[in-house]
Amino acid sequence: IGPDEVQVIAGSPDNRRNIMDFHISQFDPDYVDNLSNYLRSIRQRNAALKGVARETVAGGMILIDSWDEKIANHGAKIIQKRIKFLQNIAPISADIYSAISGNENSQITLRYNCSIAENPMVDNLEEIFLKKLRLHRKRDIDTFQTTFGPHRDDIDIELDGLPARKFASWGQVRMIALSIFFSVAQMISEHIGRIPTILMDDALAELDPVRAKSVLEIAPQFGQIMVATPHPAHLIDNDSFRQLKFTAPGKIEVDK
Repeated sequence: IGPDEVQVIAGSPDNRRNIMDFHISQFDPDYVDNLSNYLRSIRQRNAALKGVARETVAGGMILIDSWDEKIANHGAKIIQKRIKFLQNIAPISADIYSAISGNENSQITLRYNCSIAENPMVDNLEEIFLKKLRLHRKRDIDTFQTTFGPHRDDIDIELDGLPARKFASWGQVRMIALSIFFSVAQMISEHIGRIPTILMDDALAELDPVRAKSVLEIAPQFGQIMVATPHPAHLIDNDSFRQLKFTAPGKIEVDK
């Protein structure tokens, strides 16, 4: 966890999709297969769309039909696995945020923003996806792009009912990001049966000393913690922590 992890909240949807894809892939090999096949099918469909638009591909519509079926099949599985992932980490993230912020009345919520259906947890999501691909094919041909699907989905992250990206302070954004990553660490640990090592490289930026210390008091329950910070005030006096100081190039002093 570094200083750029705030982009999960403040950045583009790519950042939020990546956190799902990267971490689900660590414990779910079926997800890896579906994601790989889906992205490959999207690239092939986009190439076919372009070929049809420019009239350089014979039988282009039949080819697009074939890719539509693959995309709908793999895409529906990806969406539903992502939603289950968020449903698992959302309450954990909310509890962690309340603990770090010191405000039990302040809550964060995570919801999957699906471009296919308002209620994607249905048995016929693949069928809905396929119908939508065919319905919007003309628009996709005009743009040479598959304009919806898991590769365009997002996570809605809210703080006290408002979009965190717009209304949260940088300190709150930092605490939300830490809460999400800690909850992910706990979930992965439960799936793989091993305690993770969490590297925190200047991950306490924008936090005052009180909240930074709250983070370090909470963090060890999610794994082994290694913290690098230029701010000594962020450290806590705790026998479970061993402090090392880089006093000069190649020189390390052991504080305790």
